[in-house]
Amino acid sequence: MPFTELIKPSLVQSDKSRDIFYNNIVPSIKSIISAAPGFVLEWEDSKLFHDFIQSEEFAVFIANVKPHFTAPPSPELYETDVSPKDIFASQIIEVFRINIGDDSGKETTARTAWEALAKSLTGTDVLSGVSVNLPERLFLGMIGWSGIEQRKMALDKLEHLKQAVESLKDSQSFIAQLNTLV
Repeated sequence: MPFTELIKPSLVQSDKSRDIFYNNIVPSIKSIISAAPGFVLEWEDSKLFHDFIQSEEFAVFIANVKPHFTAPPSPELYETDVSPKDIFASQIIEVFRINIGDDSGKETTARTAWEALAKSLTGTDVLSGVSVNLPERLFLGMIGWSGIEQRKMALDKLEHLKQAVESLKDSQSFIAQLNTLV
């Protein structure tokens, strides 16, 4: 199974920080990515992720970007059912995270609700998995959308299934528009 990494950076909201992000941080990310073969927000093994996080290159990178973030980035690693490549190639992604802890009943409920939604989204890229590096285990579901219109049309028909996923205790969801760095 592949391992999918999810990072939600909290960039300081200023023109200066945005300029530094695009002109300094992004090139720095590109150099780290080329130094870590196979890194495309997907890891073949969780050990490779942990080795990378402990590397000198990563420590230097974090020291350089720290002043431009409001909080330290917290990479989340999930063992997923499919590769995230198609999801991350989408224009829009929707992410669902559900705190399942060590409760197998919560995990089953989350998986069942997610699978009902995913099965109804024919022709749309989806993945799911469970966190492997967080203190609280999280269930992750991701949908890759070709655009906002596709999302709206699909979810108008399936709103009850989306609500079933979102109604689970300790759930969060967000939508992101992705830009290619490399």
